[in-house]
Amino acid sequence: MEYAKVRVQFGRAIGWYQPVKHGCADMYSVWEQAQSAVRYAA
Repeated sequence: MEYAKVRVQFGRAIGWYQPVKHGCADMYSVWEQAQSAVRYAA
């Protein structure tokens, strides 16, 4: 996420581009699901 905020391409941070936002949101949801599974298993 931090990289998407600082990486600049075509004069804009890549975090402004919609496909990048969707990719970050997908990664975040997978991370949250994994944390939930670990907590449930513990």
